[in-house]
Amino acid sequence: MKDYKVTVEFKHLQQNAPGGVYVVPATLRLWHGVIFLRRGMYASGIYRFRVELPEEYNEVDAWPRVFLEKNGDFHCYSPLVDADTGEVDLKKAYPRWDPTKHFVVTALTFLKKIFYLKESDLPKDANQAARDFKEDPPTFLRSVRECVERSQRHARDDDETRALRFQEHPLLKKLSRTLRDRGDTASPADFVIDFIARHNNDEECSDLSDDDDELSEESPPTTPNLRSARAV
Repeated sequence: MKDYKVTVEFKHLQQNAPGGVYVVPATLRLWHGVIFLRRGMYASGIYRFRVELPEEYNEVDAWPRVFLEKNGDFHCYSPLVDADTGEVDLKKAYPRWDPTKHFVVTALTFLKKIFYLKESDLPKDANQAARDFKEDPPTFLRSVRECVERSQRHARDDDETRALRFQEHPLLKKLSRTLRDRGDTASPADFVIDFIARHNNDEECSDLSDDDDELSEESPPTTPNLRSARAV
């Protein structure tokens, strides 16, 4: 029955993941994902992560585990991410995990929230990022920007073994070809704006959506209906 509940959760997540968060399963209990950030201090960051579900998941205090991917000495610089393991401090937000109220979508909503920090979110056993946040804001902001830039380079490192790989959007391919071929002297910025306006309705380029990815305390994540699972 636990396995069935996990499949129900994943099916729900496909339609109700937080904005900018994408997840694919490697196995029933190991999922790979990526989060794109559009606003805040970490704007333009691209962070890969994995979700591990223990065998006892869906029992009380059986937390899912969320890890932001590391690569060599690259790790996500955040007060709520372990610099050594990349694990997100989920227990900070949920000291007790209740499977009737908390689901993987709950964990992924918290994952997104850690990139929109407030001082009240900081853990008591602060890591270096938390200390910088409180004691040295300029260093914290500089380190965040470096982290964002490195996340972009890391995301483009498309190892063939990865479950999630990126492909260049058709509109960008078309724009690159046109920029190479054009010989006029128009402003590059004006040209790009005009190009997008002319081609954004192309059938192959029609999926350029701009979903709002801001978090709202008043809008909690929807939760899967596990009633049928409990009846099994």
